Amino acid sequence: MTETQETIQKLDQKVFAPLLPWFKDRMEFYHFFYHLIQSEHLIEMEKPDQYEEKLKAVQYYRRLAVRRVVNEEPALEDIIDDIFSDYHEAYANFQENKQPLAQKRFIEILNKLMK
Repeated sequence: MTETQETIQKLDQKVFAPLLPWFKDRMEFYHFFYHLIQSEHLIEMEKPDQYEEKLKAVQYYRRLAVRRVVNEEPALEDIIDDIFSDYHEAYANFQENKQPLAQKRFIEILNKLMK
């Protein structure tokens, strides 16, 4: 478990409560934002067909998701930044992180955040 994950686990329930309509639990919150930054980074690195459009789309959704969560609980902004740092640190250290968050669930959360 990363330091960021431990911090999320120790969050006061009042801090996390506004996020329960979107996330089933604290680790789903962590994995959602981890998956989001991972998706953005992989598009940047792999440059698939129409990657500019795909990159713009994932960056748009990242900004929107961060803004939505931070509007509900400003204290989470630094934690989201820490999640992004966790991903980049794992990538730099060649650590493979199997995502326990299924793509279908990721999209469900994203759709809820967009409403």
